[in-house]
Amino acid sequence: MPNRYIAILGLAVWWLTASPGFAQNTGGIFGPVVAKGHAAFQYRITSRPKQDSLAQRLHYEQAPTDALMWRIVGQARTSDADGTEFDYVQGELFWDLTEDQRLWQSGLRFDGRVRGQGRPGVFALNWTNQWRLSDRLELRGIALSSVEIGDDRQSGVFLETRAHLAYDLQPGLRFGVESFNAYGTTSGFEPFARQRHQVGPFLNAPVVGDWSVFLGALAGASEASPDLDLRFWLTRVL
Repeated sequence: MPNRYIAILGLAVWWLTASPGFAQNTGGIFGPVVAKGHAAFQYRITSRPKQDSLAQRLHYEQAPTDALMWRIVGQARTSDADGTEFDYVQGELFWDLTEDQRLWQSGLRFDGRVRGQGRPGVFALNWTNQWRLSDRLELRGIALSSVEIGDDRQSGVFLETRAHLAYDLQPGLRFGVESFNAYGTTSGFEPFARQRHQVGPFLNAPVVGDWSVFLGALAGASEASPDLDLRFWLTRVL
């Protein structure tokens, strides 16, 4: 294995062990492009300094056509107080709305989530867009909307946005900046200080064969946001 990939894996181990706590933010900034025959496994873990909890996520995805891809996601969380608990299981359906190789591409993702601890379920409709600004520069923007279903559900539609700007150094190796923004619900938007806004850098790199790693850090940009989230993903394309 090339020395640079060994260094990347070593950095990933330090990334997780240097922090005493973990968090539940395992979300990503997904694109609209679907490639027929694609299949992959992915493991995600997130870390938040000074908070004693752990979140781990595993998903499998497969694209039976050049327009549709499905994904099944499971997540568990661990804390000193509660031990390891089932967090949620989620089904996702991606729909690529535009032709490949366009400068602008768009798609939808439909989510259905069942959560543990008697919490209400969630249904979501998300609209993702991708722009190729140059041969190496890409911009993504996502608008997310969701509603809770079942007992103890909150009223209104939850609204979020996500975005990233990525630069390709070479095939499979890219870095950039990403942002996550949660505004509250249509039944009562929170003031900015109580909304959740995070921004930070990321690096995605091939390791060996069909394996790749993702490293990211998100800093809070509002009072209600965590100070820092550290993120690590390991992907195997089949």
